[in-house]
Amino acid sequence: MIRAIVTFVVLLFLAVPEARALSERFQCSSARVLGESAGERLISRLQESYNRLSSFKADFLQESYLLALDTSEISAGTVYFDKPGRMRWEYRDPAGQLFIIADNTFWYYQPDERQVLVDSVQKAVLSDLPLSFLMGLGDLKKSFRLIKACQRKNSFILILSPESSHKRNNGTELQEFSLLVSGDDYIPIGASIRDIAGNITSIVFENLKINITLDPNI
Repeated sequence: MIRAIVTFVVLLFLAVPEARALSERFQCSSARVLGESAGERLISRLQESYNRLSSFKADFLQESYLLALDTSEISAGTVYFDKPGRMRWEYRDPAGQLFIIADNTFWYYQPDERQVLVDSVQKAVLSDLPLSFLMGLGDLKKSFRLIKACQRKNSFILILSPESSHKRNNGTELQEFSLLVSGDDYIPIGASIRDIAGNITSIVFENLKINITLDPNI
């Protein structure tokens, strides 16, 4: 299993054509490519909107592609996020599993195995760069450089790469970080990462509810 919280990898097989349709939402092949200055403005608007976001709840669909096996797998569930730094990922399909990040600690619960794994976030993540942004602690312009930006009818796609200084200092295995951005309020509605081995994990949010009051017990 890919060693990463940011990939949220719970790899169980489902139909490949359906899974690949999800990853295609992060590709610019069928979208209008934006110029560099427009792309940089989009990053700024996204960061500003995300900085104003305090919490959200959403259903998610996740695709994981393993290059070595040339297979795609898909799972689904519900995610809760409370800024800064608290996340809960409840996987329902095809099997129940639970990831929790809170107080710099990572919990992974497998009900079928009756097992809980506990570790520090730093030891569990593939790269702290996407995680820092998703948890409300990072700055896209400081940590990433823009590769490409494009626009579809109701959304934008940002394709980013870690700055060379982060690659050098952190030894990151992250090759590329892409974000799907709502065209209405510039909130991220999906994320995809590609590691140096060519493995890709993509997550898209649905039924997104932002800035809501979450029960602390979650």
